[in-house]
Amino acid sequence: MANYNTPLRQYQWGKETTKGAAVAATTPILATGMSFTPKDTLLRPNIARGYMMRGKGMEVPVERWTEWALASTPLPYDQICNWLSMAVKGGVTPVAEDTTAWKWTFNRTPGDLPAPDSWTLERRIAASGGDTIDNEWAYALARTLTFRGAPNGEVSFEAAGFARRIQVSTMTGSLTAETGKYPVHARSHLYMDGAVGSIGTTLVSS
Repeated sequence: MANYNTPLRQYQWGKETTKGAAVAATTPILATGMSFTPKDTLLRPNIARGYMMRGKGMEVPVERWTEWALASTPLPYDQICNWLSMAVKGGVTPVAEDTTAWKWTFNRTPGDLPAPDSWTLERRIAASGGDTIDNEWAYALARTLTFRGAPNGEVSFEAAGFARRIQVSTMTGSLTAETGKYPVHARSHLYMDGAVGSIGTTLVSS
């Protein structure tokens, strides 16, 4: 029997048809790690009841949600469109450039609502002895997307966002991850926007 000094984790996701309505995951997330932090606030009024020690008694939930973060990960070409759909613009479909290439355009109009796509996130923690803990978070959206690159290295990616409160779940099984294609810095290009909200055409060469 294998014993793990560090719990093994697995992450998966699925795009929601209706925002906030959890769905079964459709593919594993290509990530080095993710963190989930509960953000629960309860109102506990310290009412004077004539006792020497005031009992808090009643509790009223004010907010219950989750803050999630994706650890620095080599940029997954196969899934970058998913991350962009969570923050920049939703409902984007690809256009065929030729018989072998597709173009995804996340052209955001500043005056319009981006209507991002929400996702359901799943996580499994496998502990020593074969025990597992499965959880899910519906209505996951991204707040920040960060791209980093350095000469002679890969393009890395980080993300952070929010979702609904943690729920007990059952990990969707038998999913196959993409092979994973990762762009390197030497073969990447950065373009400057000519106008706010438009796709850039000016190549930044230095």
